[in-house]
Amino acid sequence: MLRWLLLLGALLLSALLVLPAEYSPAQLSTQTCREPATLKFNIVDRIRRTEVGFTQGLEVYGDKLYESTGRVGGTTRLNTISLRGAVTRLVDLGTAVFGEGLTIFKNEMFQLTWQDHQVFVYDLAGRPKRMMRNAHEGWGLANDGENLIFSDGGPSFYYADPVTFEIRKSVRIRTNLSAEVAGLNELEFVNGKLFGNIFLTREIVRLDPVTGCTSF
Repeated sequence: MLRWLLLLGALLLSALLVLPAEYSPAQLSTQTCREPATLKFNIVDRIRRTEVGFTQGLEVYGDKLYESTGRVGGTTRLNTISLRGAVTRLVDLGTAVFGEGLTIFKNEMFQLTWQDHQVFVYDLAGRPKRMMRNAHEGWGLANDGENLIFSDGGPSFYYADPVTFEIRKSVRIRTNLSAEVAGLNELEFVNGKLFGNIFLTREIVRLDPVTGCTSF
């Protein structure tokens, strides 16, 4: 329960996946999405952090929260936050870049930047390991255990190679309505579903990572 609350709280604040045999790319583009259900949750506790940060990416790993911060005119940092709220700074990039989404994959920490087209890779202590280029803007970031999955604020999300950040495929976000869904922001991959908040709203969507449909 605590993991769910932390993941959903993070969303409010701010291997190539193989298609099943019954779906071809053409079928996916024309498949009708079902009407999505309304998600509900209750807040039963909160973490009072010892130092304020403008959260852009957040992930639960072990007994800590790992946080990427970024803000126009503010600083880009990587922090850990204990479940008691103690903030420990791992990396401080100052104002050189605008930090965005974060995910941990195979004991490496990946941090997107917004419009700088850079992806930083660290070990879990925050020591730099390498840097990759992202041809898109960087918004939200998650992983499914084989791929990095990221958003750029547009109507699709993307699967990227965790070694090169080469785009393996894109999936368009779809609903049972004709309206386009854009602004997908912070991402979490939980139990085979992709969760993301819609920027500048209080809405969280749950997506089928194969079809792109908002799902039950």
